[in-house]
Amino acid sequence: MKQTSLSLLFLLLTTIAVKAQFTFTNYTDHTELAPQRVRSLLEGNDGLMWLATYNGLYSFDGYQFYNFKARPGDGNAMESDYLKSLRMRRSAELLRNSDKPVSDIAFCVGIPDSHYFSKCFRQYFNMTPSEYRTNPRPTNG
Repeated sequence: MKQTSLSLLFLLLTTIAVKAQFTFTNYTDHTELAPQRVRSLLEGNDGLMWLATYNGLYSFDGYQFYNFKARPGDGNAMESDYLKSLRMRRSAELLRNSDKPVSDIAFCVGIPDSHYFSKCFRQYFNMTPSEYRTNPRPTNG
């Protein structure tokens, strides 16, 4: 009986200690992300969370959201093609280093429409993804 009581006490204290280690915050309709839909989420090497939405790119440092939007004519704003260039460079890396089908690579880089992906890839590299796979070039930048 004494051993059972000690085991239950240990379990209770362990549960309380584990609960104390984590804090969850729910960001609801009152946050600046509410009107957007998060399309992709990534944790950077620096610990920042990066959220891609239809309305731009956000970073989150654990306390505050920072918005990066394309604004035509504003030299300090994120360029609208920046995200596309990141996707194209990553897709080129996947084409070089994997045997995944082009449609899977398109999906992996956040472009679920493989025809649109091929069009973007051709504009960026001046060749189709299949042509790139057989004759890869160094990626831009």
